[in-house]
Amino acid sequence: MGKPFQKLRFSIGVSALSNALKNFTRRKLVYNLDTARRVGIVLPLVSQSDFDIAIKFSDYLRSKNLEICILGYFPGKELPQHFIMRQGTNIFTAKELNWYDKPKSEVVDEFANTDFDILIDLSLEHYFPLRWVISTSKAKFKVGCLDYEGNPNDLILSIDKTKGITHLVEQAKHYLSVINNRFATEETA
Repeated sequence: MGKPFQKLRFSIGVSALSNALKNFTRRKLVYNLDTARRVGIVLPLVSQSDFDIAIKFSDYLRSKNLEICILGYFPGKELPQHFIMRQGTNIFTAKELNWYDKPKSEVVDEFANTDFDILIDLSLEHYFPLRWVISTSKAKFKVGCLDYEGNPNDLILSIDKTKGITHLVEQAKHYLSVINNRFATEETA
């Protein structure tokens, strides 16, 4: 497909998402890692190491007695074996998108309709299918680092993306520990 078709497809996808959100409502509340009970994580599955970091992050959150669900998006048609069979992880692929990249998967619909206290986007690059999921999620508090027009996140973490997903996870842990937390204290160097 040529670039003009991809631009047209993206433009139509953004317009369709905008129309889908016209009657969309959600209850917005600020949660931190002490007040939340249910956390959703979304990420693109572009490398095994990023996936492993997300799994470690979910283990950390579970250790704080949080219920965790991960939704991964694999941009290819056939899912590599190493992404399969992780507890609490659901994955959709490019095969499960319509022609303008809207996810058409029961797993995605179920995730978007889950009443998460916090939704954490671990994307370092823009993937329209994940944008659709995050935008249509009923999560009360959405956190991520991508900044674009119409961004659905309530908290945008300003990070150096060259430091990778590990840095994003560290920043998410930090800010979700201190935000709206009357017991948080500033760390001294």
